[in-house]
Amino acid sequence: SIAIPAYNNPELLDRTLHSIICQKYRPVEVIISDDNSPRDIEFVVNKYIALGTAGITFKYFRNSQNLSFYWNTCAAFLYCSGTYAMYMHHDDYFVDDNCLADCISILDANKNVNIVVTNSIVEGSLMKMMYWSHEGWHVVNGIKYLNEYLYSIAHPSYSSVIFNRQVLESLGYSKQFLLQSDYNSLNIHFDEAFVFIILLCLNGDIVINGKVYTVRGSPSDSYSRSNEWAVMGGSIGGLIPLLNLYFHVTKAESRKIILDIIYKIYANLRPRDLRLLPFLLDKYSNIRVILTIFILSIFINFLSNVRRIFSLKRLKYIF
Repeated sequence: SIAIPAYNNPELLDRTLHSIICQKYRPVEVIISDDNSPRDIEFVVNKYIALGTAGITFKYFRNSQNLSFYWNTCAAFLYCSGTYAMYMHHDDYFVDDNCLADCISILDANKNVNIVVTNSIVEGSLMKMMYWSHEGWHVVNGIKYLNEYLYSIAHPSYSSVIFNRQVLESLGYSKQFLLQSDYNSLNIHFDEAFVFIILLCLNGDIVINGKVYTVRGSPSDSYSRSNEWAVMGGSIGGLIPLLNLYFHVTKAESRKIILDIIYKIYANLRPRDLRLLPFLLDKYSNIRVILTIFILSIFINFLSNVRRIFSLKRLKYIF
């Protein structure tokens, strides 16, 4: 199953779907979850349905109201039924027709491997998403990957990750989804924050290949580049899904790994995020963890401001 959370941009969706039908692997289920787009995108899906490509099924769903990127991504996942799955944003696309076939053959042959990560390049540049330069398939212990490679030299784009959906669901993945009713009043744009990668790596191995199989779309009107995301998303948008995972996981070792990721990556909050402190304390009832994150964030911001002041003084001295 390929889960595509889509919104507007029929031209980009067309490019994505075309790259999917060029894949050599069959069968493929393509889920398009339209987040109540102002522009019509269903006609693009109908175009590919009409082609009748053998072994590929297109399923189109339109939300009755705009859910936002996070919950539309959750909706797309819930429509999937394949043994294996991947997320593909509507502006991403394949550049190697063997991507699905290669990755799924690895998953089929290695029963302790729940997830395969390949490389992608950013559209409009030659920049690779992962600094992992080794081509060929490399099996890595899942916990080692979380501790040393994720958010580092092997940090992928969503469209370069193929995973065992059935194993992920057996681990309670969809039960970790945030409830929209709990957060409607908070004005936050959430990120999935690689919760699915973390869950799978806590419970099995991962295979990494530095070869480029996909392109991460980066159009000028991309949501991740918008001012709206900058203002309402950011670190807090990834922190809360990971906190939710942390408080649902029971193994002490797993909780420690998740907390380390939170401290390293998502503690860089902004002053405006302090307004959420009472809500989080009330929801999760763990004063130590929540306060540690916010105190660490204040300290990081203080150091950043000090560094900025000294940099300005140094420039003034030079000139």
